[in-house]
Amino acid sequence: MPPPATPRWTAPAAVVAVVLATLGSFLVIRWLQLADVVVLYMFCITVVATRSGRGPAMLAAVLSVGCLDFFFIVPKYTFSVEDVRYVGTFSMMLGLAWLVGGMAGRIRDQAREAEDRERHTAALYRLGDVLAQGGDAAAIQERVEAYLRRELDLPVLVLLPGADGALQARTAAGAILNADELGVAQWALDNRSPSGVGTANLPGTRGLYLPMGNARHPVGVLAFFPAPGAPARQPLLEALATQVSLALERARLTEERAEARIRAEQEHLRSTLLSSVSHDLRTPLGTITGATSSLLDPGPEATTEDQRMLLLSIHQESMRLEKLVNNLLELTRLESGQVQVKKEWVPMEEIVGSALSRLESQLEDRPVALRLEEAWVPLDPVLLEQVLLNVLDNALKFSPPGSALEITGRAEPGRVVLAITDHGPGFAPGEEERVFEKLYRGRSSAQAPGAGLGLAICRGIVQAHGGVIKAETMARGGARVTLALPVEGTPPELSGEEAP
Repeated sequence: MPPPATPRWTAPAAVVAVVLATLGSFLVIRWLQLADVVVLYMFCITVVATRSGRGPAMLAAVLSVGCLDFFFIVPKYTFSVEDVRYVGTFSMMLGLAWLVGGMAGRIRDQAREAEDRERHTAALYRLGDVLAQGGDAAAIQERVEAYLRRELDLPVLVLLPGADGALQARTAAGAILNADELGVAQWALDNRSPSGVGTANLPGTRGLYLPMGNARHPVGVLAFFPAPGAPARQPLLEALATQVSLALERARLTEERAEARIRAEQEHLRSTLLSSVSHDLRTPLGTITGATSSLLDPGPEATTEDQRMLLLSIHQESMRLEKLVNNLLELTRLESGQVQVKKEWVPMEEIVGSALSRLESQLEDRPVALRLEEAWVPLDPVLLEQVLLNVLDNALKFSPPGSALEITGRAEPGRVVLAITDHGPGFAPGEEERVFEKLYRGRSSAQAPGAGLGLAICRGIVQAHGGVIKAETMARGGARVTLALPVEGTPPELSGEEAP
């Protein structure tokens, strides 16, 4: 905010004040003494000195002495003085003008400095509110430029360095950086010293460039473009630059901490993944290696049935390895955003039946209770079948052999809800959300192999469909996983022969 202009009286105003004092003296001289006229002139001199300073006050004093001598001191209407005592009066009037004018000037300067400090403090306080909103360096850059342009009524740019340390050119209203101006700003950043107009460094430029940051971590340059002849406000601008510098430094440190935390999490995830996957790979590979060694060197007592069992073991462990690798690939695709959901209208019972068929060998001794309403769902059949396979596989692994599974499906307004329930131990308290995290294995993980990827993949696929998935422990025991998929649009019209 530019400083308000202080009204100042000039020489003509001092003349007018003396004329008014003279007219007033003509009115009061009839009832009062000459000393009262002298006091009236002194009051006039004091007012002019207070308002205008020493120069106009001295002019008012000289004019007052002249008017007093000419109009009121005998002999009147001449500038001669017969009584030397009036010389002391005239000297006192001139001394009063000199003294009061000087004091008024100092008081006015002090008042102006106090006003400047108040404006500076208010500007810094309001800038603190702007910076308290936080955000990254780009967000701070935008807000600071808008605030300072409004507050200072002059073009302002916040110049940030790129990865190579060079300042990035930037244009705002009234502030255009050419190559020379950008070079001066870069000099200020490189030398950690103000440059440009009003400084001792490269003063022949249009802008004032104040570096921000410290010697080890420069964060940018605050550029101001004052109008020619505008009063210098460098202390305020430097204080503003310091405050913006601290905000940008905090943003940089926050970003570095976030990056360090991400790197630590990635490293932890990588270590956990390697540990989990290596364990899950070692077991089937050990089984396959042992079975193939026995087949290569069967021994004299080996039978055909033994060989068949070894081949079956190899096949099962190979399928287990294939599932683990597929889960890893699917999770990678989900995290990289490469999964494209290709929806088509599919009956609910068809997608459930396809998943059950894939698990037929594992469901031989398991009764499955189906309660599915007739409903069509827009979904990607391949992806959703993968979800059902993973959920059913978990239910089989973590529930007692021979226990029943329940699959229910119902249509609700705007969505279809599908739930798979087992009769195992259920989830531990607080695990209902964590089971969908990558590599998380709950309290029952020791009962069955797995890398903790299946339900994480399920959540990614369901969310890609715009749905939700949740886990819960049933009151009577057992775990339930519920999928809710949105239904938008109208299913295709089917002829009587095509209808299920």
